[in-house]
Amino acid sequence: NSLATKIQLYQDIAEALAPKDWSIAITYLQIAEETAHTLKVDSITAEVYKTKAMLYGDKELFDVTFNYIQKAEDIYKQTNNLTALHKLDNNLAVIYANLGNKTKALTHFTKVYNYLKTQQDTIATISILNNMANVVLPQKVDTALVYLQQAYTLAEKIQQPNLLLYINANMGRAYSLQNNTTKAMEHWQNGLALVKQPVSSSATYFLYQSIAEYYLQQQHPEDAITYTKLAEELIPDKFTMHHQKLLEISYD
Repeated sequence: NSLATKIQLYQDIAEALAPKDWSIAITYLQIAEETAHTLKVDSITAEVYKTKAMLYGDKELFDVTFNYIQKAEDIYKQTNNLTALHKLDNNLAVIYANLGNKTKALTHFTKVYNYLKTQQDTIATISILNNMANVVLPQKVDTALVYLQQAYTLAEKIQQPNLLLYINANMGRAYSLQNNTTKAMEHWQNGLALVKQPVSSSATYFLYQSIAEYYLQQQHPEDAITYTKLAEELIPDKFTMHHQKLLEISYD
């Protein structure tokens, strides 16, 4: 369908323009929504709402974000699209985590996790467990380690280096909060070994930044500077620390 193709193109253009020219991106989003209303295909309209929610969320315009998530959710409930509904739960969890509302973030992540267990989606399950650990850290280290150990076991089975790097970085953080330096360094060394493999810049950045923060707290400024510089060399323009602490790759 040519209209459906145009709607997707408008969304792609909006996503590409959003970091540079928000006003034009909004225009393309509006055209996408108007065209979707003309086409009257619920699944396409819902996808447009999701795109708008994501882009407004990136701009931290959360009132608008929640409005579009609700619109998409209404459509998915009407069509009983459980997979799409749980993807929205994941989006909500990330937003609430970035807002500092840990209770709501964990509630939504738990709903996603319970659903994923029924779908046998190992990679997404690992990422959600990692996200749940991030939400409860630093207050509930023991709980975080339970989530991370489950994630670590699954990630080792499938030998996914990118996820193993994130999890080792987080396990290092968690053990350092318990003052268990031996275990923290063990996992960070595991992570540093993984950096030699093809892994994402965001995962590597998170590892370096985690180690740098530890050395800073331990009053080892030279080591902290070393890892901070390594991290800074990897930062793409769009990165902010709170975005890579949550694995947004987890359930797209």
